[in-house]
Amino acid sequence: MRDIEDYVYFKPILADLLLLLLETIKNQPLFSSGMQLTKETEQLVQQAEIIYAQNFPLTTCFERAIFFSWWCGINDCGFCYMSALPKDKVSKEDSIRHESSILAETWLCKKQGWEFGFFSGGINAFTADKVTDMLKKINIVYGEKVWINIGAVPKPVLEKYAPYIKGVVGSVETVNEEVHKKACPSKPALPYYNMFENAHAIGIQNSMTFIVGLGETQADFPKLVETIKKY
Repeated sequence: MRDIEDYVYFKPILADLLLLLLETIKNQPLFSSGMQLTKETEQLVQQAEIIYAQNFPLTTCFERAIFFSWWCGINDCGFCYMSALPKDKVSKEDSIRHESSILAETWLCKKQGWEFGFFSGGINAFTADKVTDMLKKINIVYGEKVWINIGAVPKPVLEKYAPYIKGVVGSVETVNEEVHKKACPSKPALPYYNMFENAHAIGIQNSMTFIVGLGETQADFPKLVETIKKY
């Protein structure tokens, strides 16, 4: 496949660029010298660091989300790149990647030791059968199951994907219902919550995308915590 040949050629260049990036950012302060934090904020940061260290390893990694399309059947989420594209100039056929390109990127992730973030794309860009077929092939290339972020998946379809996935990502975005209606008018949260419950029943892990700054307030935080604990 030509795509893979190109990636093989560019692999040493990518590695050099990553090393240069790491060399540039290492030992850089977390905050710029001109930023002043209040004592309360400094204490919160220190407390967060302690809690994180108690629950997670102090390591990091490169992670790659692999998209299969830039076309979406909903296409009206206010914050999304896909909804910003001119609707009269974006065709479904021209916005879906070739299978070889997707698998080549998967192969690159495997060879570079990058984590596979999730398999994602616009809602309804792929049929359920096509997603299943791609997941099978991605499993073979990457060598393990992966996460998916492709909208609210019904239980029968989720069962088809189950042999090839670690978990599902639900793009809930915000728990404030009024903000959600404005930000994602055609993407209600309830189907995602149903998917989370079905995933639990099948034995699949759950994850959620949440965008800070859409219009929620501190009053919404308890509901966010409740949602995370519930699902």
